[in-house]
Amino acid sequence: MILHILLYSTLFNNVNVNGIENDRIFTDYNYFDLALKKCDVNSDWSIHGLWPEYDSQHWPQFCKPTKLNHKEISKIEDSLNKYWYSCDNNIGNNWSFWNHEYSKHGTCTGFNQTQYFVVTIQLFKWVQRNGIINKVCGKDNDLNFPNDQCYGINAYNDWNNQCLIHFNLNMTLRI
Repeated sequence: MILHILLYSTLFNNVNVNGIENDRIFTDYNYFDLALKKCDVNSDWSIHGLWPEYDSQHWPQFCKPTKLNHKEISKIEDSLNKYWYSCDNNIGNNWSFWNHEYSKHGTCTGFNQTQYFVVTIQLFKWVQRNGIINKVCGKDNDLNFPNDQCYGINAYNDWNNQCLIHFNLNMTLRI
């Protein structure tokens, strides 16, 4: 409940949360996808990104030009390395991956850089702690239920290396 209230106030109010000013401008997207990935079949789920979505086929991207502020992001680098790491050696290091995710998706959320990463990590830890990842995405990709009825949670699992958990704009699960 506290996470829900914190995320809700971060999304919809122009407030200062933990010293972070919110510059969110409400947009017309309909929900967020918490995108998860596996680097290989034996690895754990990790964060791919937090993506605003219009629908399953359309989404905003690259909403404003930006580069990561290394000074700000380095404050949360340990958490990012733990939960949000690159699997692709072609992309480069984690910093390149984080820059790509924020530039493509984060700039469309209205969150500043720190908020984008902190909120996404909080969501990931929440779904992990509550067993939602294992229920929706599966431990071993061997679950057998329709993608749109994942234990009543609106999600997408390609049964390979990506899983999307859908959240309403107020950061409640889409059911």
